[in-house]
Amino acid sequence: MVFHDNIESSALHEHKARPVILAVDDEPFILNSLRRELKGENYELITANSGMEGLEALEKCAQSGQLPFVVISDFKMPRMDGVEFLEQVKRRWPKLQRVLLTAYASTTLLEDAINRGEVNRFLNKPWDRHQLKSVLISACEQHQLQMENELLLQERAEQNERLEAQNSRLKDLNGQLRGWNENLEELVDARARQLNFAKQELATTFDAIGDPVVLIDGDFVIQRANRALAEHSRLPVTQLKGRRCHELVAGSETACEGCPVQVARVTRQTTHSQIGLAWRDVRFAVSAFPCAPPDKAGGDGDRFVCTYRDITNEERRRRQLLQSQKMAALGEMAGAVAHEINNPLGGILAFAQIMLREVPEHDEKHQFLECIEDSAKRCRATVQNLLNYARFSPHEERQLVNMPTIVDKTTRIFSHKLSLHNIDLEVIEASEGLHQAWLHVNSNEVQGVLLNLLHNAIDAMDEEGGRVRITQRIDETVEPSVVVLQVTDEGCGISEEHLQKIFNPFFTTKEEGKGTGLGLSISYQIVMDNDGAIDVESVVGEGTSFTVSFPIAEDQR
Repeated sequence: MVFHDNIESSALHEHKARPVILAVDDEPFILNSLRRELKGENYELITANSGMEGLEALEKCAQSGQLPFVVISDFKMPRMDGVEFLEQVKRRWPKLQRVLLTAYASTTLLEDAINRGEVNRFLNKPWDRHQLKSVLISACEQHQLQMENELLLQERAEQNERLEAQNSRLKDLNGQLRGWNENLEELVDARARQLNFAKQELATTFDAIGDPVVLIDGDFVIQRANRALAEHSRLPVTQLKGRRCHELVAGSETACEGCPVQVARVTRQTTHSQIGLAWRDVRFAVSAFPCAPPDKAGGDGDRFVCTYRDITNEERRRRQLLQSQKMAALGEMAGAVAHEINNPLGGILAFAQIMLREVPEHDEKHQFLECIEDSAKRCRATVQNLLNYARFSPHEERQLVNMPTIVDKTTRIFSHKLSLHNIDLEVIEASEGLHQAWLHVNSNEVQGVLLNLLHNAIDAMDEEGGRVRITQRIDETVEPSVVVLQVTDEGCGISEEHLQKIFNPFFTTKEEGKGTGLGLSISYQIVMDNDGAIDVESVVGEGTSFTVSFPIAEDQR
């Protein structure tokens, strides 16, 4: 059964017609939920209960000339699953944007959906309203861009037809000139004006191309270039001719590595390749078009038209997709690891608590058992933090705690490792009232952040050791007042290039096997989740200082 819902959306007011969305799911309550979520938005919703009904609905829409912008399909459906359905949609209506709705986020499913149905958007069950709205807006905008690209191609074809018509008109004029001997000079002047106008049109068209385009000879010397290349090389257009293309595009004295001109010179066919500009972190897709016919190849008239398209953002998006796949794999692995670790941790914690009841408080062993209990709880919280990496800490997981208490617990646990590495630890309380400045944070998480910073400080120093300084103070110059924790080492320091990336997931400068690149990324997320801030300053060869701050709780009870 197929029916329509009328919906409004402020984000798509600019479209002349409401975007049509087809939702396919064998569960009526899922379709009803989508209807409720999109109520009040500017879409026209079509629903179907199976893949076959969805294909029938699309056939009817195609016959009426009003195909949907987006197709949302559930993965698990009888007879025809979502991937098979979207694969048929891609084959028959490739312009439709495809979204897979599923509660199963396995890597195999994602790869199958991407390879078969070219699905590049996914919605999880249950979905987030903002995520749903973002996916729909993105998909509708992508569909609109495709339609606009087709319109541009059509306009370009019309422009080519106009150019051909102008060329035909010029041929007619040439015939008239040969017959008009009495008015030869006047007619020549008229044709010269027309040719000049055509040349200006060609030059304008050449310069209107947004990507760099050059005409070069066999020695890579530029014979003509457009304004896009001038903007790239930051030189006037008049100074481009006579320069070599690799000097202006890549800043290289020799031909670019992977230059397609070398292959095009031999094959006399259009050749494509990619070149990278390491000094600007830019990557170009380059195409070389031979101008001379094959029987004249290699002569003085050898010419090539080269186009350069900046694909830097495309490469970044591809790397981001790979990164998201890594994160998905990490999530699956974390679930299994958490189960294996939490079981023995539960036993350690239980036995430690039993022994605490049997050992007197004045006994030194009682303090050791308390450390074991605290460490086990913190390990369990760390595993949970890994699983909950992308979510905010719930309010009920936070407590009122002061920073000296967190520092004292952490240094007691970590003191043995510091001594093994010949590192002196100095703890400074630079402000009075630190023990009365209560923070509303998750103490286990903040303790984990401090432990990670101390680990990094040890790794930054050589075998001879050094000094690590932990400074605590209250900063009342901001509103609200904050407690500042600063961890400073005397290690090798961090370069300016790496400082901008150290909080990115999986980024690490450590040797393989000594770091995952997740420590500072998770620490950053923990600090943000607890309403704090984190910053870093470093000088190569002198050391690094991490500064973490948390607001003092307004309610100190």
